[in-house]
Amino acid sequence: MGTGVIGTAAALIVRRRFVQKLDALDAQLAEAQIRANPRSDLPTAVTELAIRMGADRVSPAQFVDVRQTGTMWFKPGGAPQRFTARQRIGTSSTGFVWRADIGPLGALAVVDSFVAGRGLLEVRLFGAIKMAREDGTPALNQGEALRYLAELPWNPDAILFDHMLEWTVVDERTIRVATGDGEARAEITFGLEEAGLIETAGAASRTFIAGKRYPWHGRFWDYQHVSGRCIPMQGEVAWMIDGKDFVYWRGKLGRWEAHRPVIDAE
Repeated sequence: MGTGVIGTAAALIVRRRFVQKLDALDAQLAEAQIRANPRSDLPTAVTELAIRMGADRVSPAQFVDVRQTGTMWFKPGGAPQRFTARQRIGTSSTGFVWRADIGPLGALAVVDSFVAGRGLLEVRLFGAIKMAREDGTPALNQGEALRYLAELPWNPDAILFDHMLEWTVVDERTIRVATGDGEARAEITFGLEEAGLIETAGAASRTFIAGKRYPWHGRFWDYQHVSGRCIPMQGEVAWMIDGKDFVYWRGKLGRWEAHRPVIDAE
């Protein structure tokens, strides 16, 4: 057997193990979702926001699965890279798993996740050769918590059922949500549009590269009714660097699916 065949077989084994690890993260996130009761301690404006977005108080999602396509830029002025991704987002337990194939032929396999309070960012070439990895650092944990909060428009049931979220109403068009303590503390400010749906999300700062922090924000649009919810089908996220927006992610949802828990028969 030639060395090329051996190398290819070894790469396939490594890729399969990587995929199995991601499947395990998806399963761990799903298992962490408890059958919580809807919150009764929310400010009225937050409850009304959840209702406008179609949050299901009676039969909430255990978790949400979405499919995404779009474009990413890895650095200001860099070449755009197409991506396809799938993401699982928890409803009662804060967390998500984002799995993407990026670039020509989907050469870069990426996982960006926040499960059981621990962030993970890993990039592999064709799922086999490790290019970058960051696991559980304070800056990453905070950054992933910020991402979860900012993406609540894709998971409106969590507004009612995630008891780890702290809500503050600033005014009729501004609401803040936070979670965590100490270095892992994360806070997002939502801006509402005229119809009362979330239009913008922003944080004072989030780590970008080499430990540098910049203001971080995103926006949502193209709201559509899906499975009883009102979901923004398009969005983008940017850092503000030297006074200019660097949009690094722009995408649209191809599918949104709510998974309800299986209730065992008595």
